[in-house]
Amino acid sequence: MNTNMTAKSLIIFTIILALSLICAACVRAIDEPLPGNIIKDDKDVPSPPDDTDNDITTEEDFYIDGGVLRKYNGPAGNIIIPSGVKSIGERAFQYCTYVTGITMTANVTSIGELAFDGCTSLAGITIPPSVTSIGDEAFKDCPSIAFFGAAGSYAEAYAALKGIPFNAQGSIAINPEEKDDDKDADKDADKDVDKDDTDKDADKDDDKDDDKDDDKDADKDAGKDDDKDADKDTDKDADKGADKDTDKGIINVNNSFVINDGVLQKYNGSANYVIIPDGVKSIGERAFQNCAFLTGVFIPASVTGIGNFAFDGCTSLTSFSIPSSVTVIGTQALANCKSLTSLNIPISVTRIEGMAFSGCTALTSVTLPDNISSIEGSTFSGCTSLSSINIPRNVTSIGSRAFRDCKALTGVSIPISVGSIGEGAFLGCTALANITIPLSVVSIGERAFGECRSLSSIRVESTNATYADVDGVLFTKNLRRIVHYPAGKAASAYTIPESAASIGDHAFAGCASLTSITIHGNVTDIGRGSFASCPNLTIRGIRGSYTETYAVENGIPFVAVNL
Repeated sequence: MNTNMTAKSLIIFTIILALSLICAACVRAIDEPLPGNIIKDDKDVPSPPDDTDNDITTEEDFYIDGGVLRKYNGPAGNIIIPSGVKSIGERAFQYCTYVTGITMTANVTSIGELAFDGCTSLAGITIPPSVTSIGDEAFKDCPSIAFFGAAGSYAEAYAALKGIPFNAQGSIAINPEEKDDDKDADKDADKDVDKDDTDKDADKDDDKDDDKDDDKDADKDAGKDDDKDADKDTDKDADKGADKDTDKGIINVNNSFVINDGVLQKYNGSANYVIIPDGVKSIGERAFQNCAFLTGVFIPASVTGIGNFAFDGCTSLTSFSIPSSVTVIGTQALANCKSLTSLNIPISVTRIEGMAFSGCTALTSVTLPDNISSIEGSTFSGCTSLSSINIPRNVTSIGSRAFRDCKALTGVSIPISVGSIGEGAFLGCTALANITIPLSVVSIGERAFGECRSLSSIRVESTNATYADVDGVLFTKNLRRIVHYPAGKAASAYTIPESAASIGDHAFAGCASLTSITIHGNVTDIGRGSFASCPNLTIRGIRGSYTETYAVENGIPFVAVNL
């Protein structure tokens, strides 16, 4: 019997011990936060994983990975983003309902998707001018938010597009008690606050009914004013012809964008930085022409084409990114954008029309995509600061005056795909020091390398079937015709080879250092303007020859010699 009692006691003890262990585990599970939960107490912030390969660091309440703020797990109130953060990651502050203000440093350049989604108490956020990208629904369900930032910044354009109040200030007053006052100063946001206060103080406030009546009257007046403004805007649009077509496709976004069936036809706003609305399929002809105040544009991935003259004359435009959805850039699309310094054209672009970037005097470098097959006429004409250019391997032609007056261009590599170089293609490229004609070229236009004062030699691939070079001078393959004498050759005298029978149009034009040229009797054709702008030149030749006649008719000094 004693043995039975002992066994039963042991079983009971074991059961009690097991239940105790289970209860203790449950308590620990309840106390321990689940992954992703918001931890409001600094002492409870978990340490980040020890993963040196990912370079993860912790700065108090922030999880930062390679400059990206991945998660905020800190306390309520107003938050200052650490200076090492370059990007606010996706969902970094999602559902941080207790955060009331955010101040970013000038190091931040982007804000990820849903970064502040559900921050229902967020009253203000300071966004520096360095931010040029804000992800989808970054401020979803932030009903009280207002932006603070620099006038003309990306943040201002984004705020205008999304209907978020914007304050052109350098910083945000981060005392949460002041947020209602800030709103009062900016607009009539105190209506809701007045209603809440009067509800709470119903017994103390004898003027409650009067206040409500005033608010209702104000609302009615505001509604009337809005209706009047809407009517005025409609009248203005009608006057401008923006909605003369009654198609349902015409819409006016925030009275700034006139869009017809996916084509952005006209921008009527005045913002320095513009975010083109999602869904726009193409930027129409002259849509932003002569918007001299425009400094930056964000183009969404829905856009496939940039129309003729679309940004022509936007002289202050400095920030311009072309998305990989764009396939066509129209004639003079970005012409005369005199503040634009660089362009990276994505591989999706298959056609760039003539004069697309002409007159962009500050443009220093351009990356062209491999998919284009030609550089059209005057595409980069007048880009006086352009110092380098890559001609893609699939380009078959370089158009007339394509690089005219690109005075900073020092060298060009012409790929083996190119078959023709147009008239005046590199005319006036005064810094161009060398050029090599590949075997594929079969046509070189008049003055293709004219007035290139630094060009001392033109080299032709020996396997080229159409052209050749002799001592750096460009000839036809049979050496019967001189095509071009480089203006940068240092020699003061030159003798035409006996094989040559003709001198091409403008062949020696602009050779200011050339003082003497000897032409033998075999030459029977000298093209127009062959010796233009050669002020010190004397022609030497056989008396009574074609050469003497030409010299006399063109007012060039002639000296008879025996050859």
